[in-house]
Amino acid sequence: MKNKILKVYNCFFNFQIDSKRSSVNPKSIHAHNFVVVTTNILMWAYTLIAYFHMSSPLAFRVGLVCSILHLLTPVLFHWIQNSFFISSVMLATGVIHQSSFAYYSGGFNSHILIWFGVIPLLGGVIAGNKAIKLWAIVVASIAAVFFIFEINGYIYPNHITKRGTLYSHLLLIFGWISVSSVVLSIYNKMISLHQRKLENNNNKLNNLLRILLHDMSNSIHVLNGLTNLYKDELNKENQRFQNMKRHTDFLANTISSIKSMYVINSFEKEIHLKAVDLNRSIQMILSILENKISQKQLTINYNYNMNKKIFVKVSPHIFENQVLQNIFSNAIKFSHPQGIIDIKIEDSDKKNWAKLIIKDYGIGMSEETQKKIFHPEQRITRQGTQNELGTGLGMKILKNFLDKMNAEIHIFSQENQGTEVHLDIPMA
Repeated sequence: MKNKILKVYNCFFNFQIDSKRSSVNPKSIHAHNFVVVTTNILMWAYTLIAYFHMSSPLAFRVGLVCSILHLLTPVLFHWIQNSFFISSVMLATGVIHQSSFAYYSGGFNSHILIWFGVIPLLGGVIAGNKAIKLWAIVVASIAAVFFIFEINGYIYPNHITKRGTLYSHLLLIFGWISVSSVVLSIYNKMISLHQRKLENNNNKLNNLLRILLHDMSNSIHVLNGLTNLYKDELNKENQRFQNMKRHTDFLANTISSIKSMYVINSFEKEIHLKAVDLNRSIQMILSILENKISQKQLTINYNYNMNKKIFVKVSPHIFENQVLQNIFSNAIKFSHPQGIIDIKIEDSDKKNWAKLIIKDYGIGMSEETQKKIFHPEQRITRQGTQNELGTGLGMKILKNFLDKMNAEIHIFSQENQGTEVHLDIPMA
């Protein structure tokens, strides 16, 4: 039986949508259909009450015409590609029906006017905010007219019998329950479908981004490797070569930053934290950056022997390759040639935390820059002391990673005096 009903509904829906030329969102059509089925039952019930329990035939005639027109509104989708117009026709029939029934059953004192409250809700589910605003104004205006007539002493006809009043109250109670249930079900279903669509689109974009980043990073690394390979054979005073090398470095750093941001956004749950030897991590990152350190002839002051057996609770790969490498690279980038970088580990103010301090004596930062450096919507790019380019994303990325590892970062800096970075990290 269920399959037959679904088959009939799908045939009717195909007639409505006429896919060759339809521009109406199918979700709006489905919502309209379900609203019509639910509310039309109530309209016919009120029409029957008017027929059997009202002395005035006009309420029945208006109810009959409105119920028929209301039921036929879904067919309009086949010819009219405008869900707002069709839903307005459907709601108008309901409002006319309710108004006429209310007029002949006590006017402003008729309980059927309570149904006016559901009209904007139904319009919003089908046709959005525009319908909500329109029908809120319409039903509020009609209710206001009923009220104005009431306070001015107008006597409304009350042609409904006592049993008819009882039945109309019964419809009001159970009708509200059924209509609100249907509306909320439609709303939740539409939200669910929308979220599923967003997730699918997001997965497609993530896959595309991952492929693009992989292919681009491979090409950039090859290009960067070739410039490093042949730099000794080329004239180092050649400005074109120097520009090419600087821009390939910039592209490599940009792609690395985008990959890091992709990793951040891909974390749907907490990252796995492990005990990591802080001393070993510092040694490893400094060895990776050894070429940049030697190019600027920098002196690194760090006592490896004093900082043995200090273990911190972090994600190893992220902490080393994203956090430490970023901070050390910045210290190198903004240090003057033949400058000094001090690195030390000491106890944090927090119990069972370690504090890693990286201090350079380079160009430093202004107070304004310090305020914006971690702001997600502010992008600050500064050149290094040898015109090294930056993306302006590094500090934002590492701050995100530190937050996920329950660690903290604090920066103290003055222009032309250098920068001191404090990393407070939970110990393992």
